[in-house]
Amino acid sequence: MKYLKNIILLFVFLNSFYGFTQCETVKSLFENDLYASKELRDYASKADDPDKVFDAWHLLLEEKSLEKTNAKVLKEVEDNYQAIKNAGGYSKWKNVTGAGRTLSEMRNSVDEWVRLQRHLTTSNNQLREFNTATILYNKATGKYYYGANRGIFVSGAEIHSTLAGKLPETSTNNAYKLGNCAECDAVNQALHDGANWGDLQMHTIGVQWNTGATFPKPLCSNCEVTFVGIEIIQ
Repeated sequence: MKYLKNIILLFVFLNSFYGFTQCETVKSLFENDLYASKELRDYASKADDPDKVFDAWHLLLEEKSLEKTNAKVLKEVEDNYQAIKNAGGYSKWKNVTGAGRTLSEMRNSVDEWVRLQRHLTTSNNQLREFNTATILYNKATGKYYYGANRGIFVSGAEIHSTLAGKLPETSTNNAYKLGNCAECDAVNQALHDGANWGDLQMHTIGVQWNTGATFPKPLCSNCEVTFVGIEIIQ
């Protein structure tokens, strides 16, 4: 672990403009992330300019971003550091530039939504229960949409004409009724909100309702046919 200590010291002292107390606090947080994240260790150890890596990590830390150990995000922040600072932070910059969301960002958001839905459910309201959830992100507006299987039918929402035109004429899978999927629920909401098909990103998870456990779930055959042109994050 000696190389970790060397990285920590190098990054902290290269940023000597921090006050002593803040420097020690930041050093401790950075050390914790290095020990906890192999991805961050590998990225930091190969850096040509450790100062820039630390600055990127610290910017994400101040924003309380869950992506501060994500090598891809760190590189993106490094490459666009001043523009991100000028925009007021990484999230604001991504919204302004129309950049998409990463898998971990999508997964964290939909997991949090599932936790909220389970919390809202009572024994007398079984309609909220579902086994599939989808998150949809609109790169043009920065808006998120969340869907659940049976969501359209439970809500009584009208299927948007664009979605109706892309669904297959008959179900390609006997296990699923057309329009029943969580993906359809999320996309239907976005279309009714004025979203453009090509601006959308989608990620779907399976949900074990009793325990709250979630896991990656591929698109069903109906959705594979329907959602061509939407970026699927898996």
